[in-house]
Amino acid sequence: MAKRADVPEFGMLRGVTVVNASTVVAGPIAASLMAEMGADVIWIESTKSPDTNRGKGGMGAEGDRKNMRNISLDIPSPEGREILKKLLTNADIFIESSKGGTYTKWGLTDEVLWSWNPKLVIAHFSGYGQSGDPDYVSRGCYDPVCQAFSGYMALQGFKDREPLAGREVPTDYLAGLSGLANILAALRYADKTGKGESFDIAQFEMAARFQNKLPMDYFNDRKTAAPLGAHNDITAAFRGNGTTRFFSRKGMAYVCIEDGVICRDGRKVLPVKDILIPGVHNIENYMAAIAVVEGLVSDETIRHVAETFGGVEHRIELVRVKDGVRFYNDSIASSPSRTIAGLRSFPEKVILIAGGYDKHIPYDVLGPEICAHVKKLYLGGATGQKIREAVERCPKYDPKALEIVDCGSFEPAVRAAAAAAKPGDVVLMSPASAAFDQFKNFMVRGAFFKKLIKEL
Repeated sequence: MAKRADVPEFGMLRGVTVVNASTVVAGPIAASLMAEMGADVIWIESTKSPDTNRGKGGMGAEGDRKNMRNISLDIPSPEGREILKKLLTNADIFIESSKGGTYTKWGLTDEVLWSWNPKLVIAHFSGYGQSGDPDYVSRGCYDPVCQAFSGYMALQGFKDREPLAGREVPTDYLAGLSGLANILAALRYADKTGKGESFDIAQFEMAARFQNKLPMDYFNDRKTAAPLGAHNDITAAFRGNGTTRFFSRKGMAYVCIEDGVICRDGRKVLPVKDILIPGVHNIENYMAAIAVVEGLVSDETIRHVAETFGGVEHRIELVRVKDGVRFYNDSIASSPSRTIAGLRSFPEKVILIAGGYDKHIPYDVLGPEICAHVKKLYLGGATGQKIREAVERCPKYDPKALEIVDCGSFEPAVRAAAAAAKPGDVVLMSPASAAFDQFKNFMVRGAFFKKLIKEL
């Protein structure tokens, strides 16, 4: 039995009992807000997989679990199941977060829980829902992944660079607040009818729901919204405390480009042509770094790094230069937007290797970019035909200027692209697709590509 001092005696939800078996952010914030309103919240933490929010540092875990009592147990074990039954028998609300179907697999369906307590409100939190496409329902989901999957991330950052993740975990909090609204509505329904209710909060659906008109504009008319970035007067006005140093490729700033050279406070530091890794975004990365390290890193060191650093593995990584042909590994590019960013990194038209696992996403936006930046396209994997169709639908597609070769799978595509390359060419492996059709993940795919190229 709880001691009297343990049970809240304040707030609008005084007398309501919540059992919270959720982790990380979305479920816990819904439970925490109810605790702040006076509910008696009992937090169950798994003995097998402790809440990952504990390991992030700072007070995040504690901040989203205020006013809760807690217990540690292994829910699917016989003992854990029995303890859960005792807790839920006298509870009003049960909150859990897991991959879709987890509680069903444990034999703890909604019907089983209602057999213990017919008035129980059951809140399921997950990344992709409790039912639907098994390729997604069975996956876990963290906020940055959800931002990318829902399109939310495409609204953040700079329109001439890759999207940036918004902070601080906005899709988690959107899901948590939406879940709280549903919980309170279901609680009122249960009080009125004597019948419990169950609902499913899919994090990516909440992220899409709170983008106003943008998702429907895209699905109906293929209209996309772009982030504003620091070149916009409004976003440039967000100065932090302390010293603020601006950089810009397009105009005068503390760090800017003059006659092809990155300058800091009017003094030449780094010729743009000496930066080994390709892409406008990498030029801006160097500009930002040059602004930050003034007085800490010498100009000679900056130039040495720029001339020798080949990039992070699997991210437009220079693998080899052979017979005048540069081979790049961009295996991280598992979506059209990532491949588009890679294509725009090169001034010349490239030989592109693309295709892979089908995530059932549209490739329409990729077609025009391939027409503009690719001279030969080698396709393999389940999405090869989709990518070909996206290119052929493009009004600017010219079969005489862009050769498309269907190779069936990854290795033949790599070998064919390498055989076709001539001195001065760039061969870019940037699949615009996940790796799961032939590889465990994008890192394994990238390592295999590097092995093939180094064996040439």
